[in-house]
Amino acid sequence: MVRHTRAATQLSVIVLMVIAGLVSACTTGSSPATTASSGSNSSPAPVGSGAPTSAPTSAAATAGSTNDSTGGTCKYLADSDVAALFPTAGAAKITGGDTPAGTVTSCHWGTGSVASKANVVQLVVDDFKLDVALVAAKKSLTANVTEPIAGLGDFGGFSSPETDIISIEFYKGTKTALLAVAVPGMSPAAVSALALKIAAGL
Repeated sequence: MVRHTRAATQLSVIVLMVIAGLVSACTTGSSPATTASSGSNSSPAPVGSGAPTSAPTSAAATAGSTNDSTGGTCKYLADSDVAALFPTAGAAKITGGDTPAGTVTSCHWGTGSVASKANVVQLVVDDFKLDVALVAAKKSLTANVTEPIAGLGDFGGFSSPETDIISIEFYKGTKTALLAVAVPGMSPAAVSALALKIAAGL
C-alpha cells in the first residue's frame, strides 16, 4: 500500500510538468506526449464561458514514444465542423504520440492559442490503455467540471469560468477529451453542440 501511494504521488508530479508541455506543443507545433494525473485540476474551463489553462490529463510519456506534428485531418473532428463555428480556422494542425499509458492526440485550428485566448479551437483527446491512468484522468476531469452537459459522453461539461474562452471536458469509454474555443461570436450553446458531436464519434 505504501509503495502504491508513493508511485501515485510521483505520477501526479510528473503529469503536472508534462501537461504544461502539451499545451505549449499545441500552440507551437512541437509534439510532446503527456501523463495521467491523479486528482489534479489540470484543465480549468468555463461555466458556459471559461478558459482552460492546460490540457486534460493524458497518457503517460516515456522516452521512445512516437510523436508527430503536422497539418492534416483530425480524426475526431472535421475541419468543416470547426469552420461552421470559426470560418477562418483553416486546416487542423495535429500533434500527438503513443506512450505506454495510451495515445494522446491534439487538433489545433486557427492562428491563436489557448494561452492567448483568441482565434483558436483546440481539441485534445487521450485514449488510455492503462486502467490506473484512466481512473486518475476521470477523477481529475470530474473534479474540473462545474456545469454538466446532459448526454455528453459518459460524463462531461463546462469547467471553471472565465469570459473570453469556452472549454468543455468529458470522457467516454477509455477516452477523455478537452475542447477549448476562443473565437469571435462564440456561444456556450454552439460549443456544447460541437462537443456533443465529438462525443458521438468517440
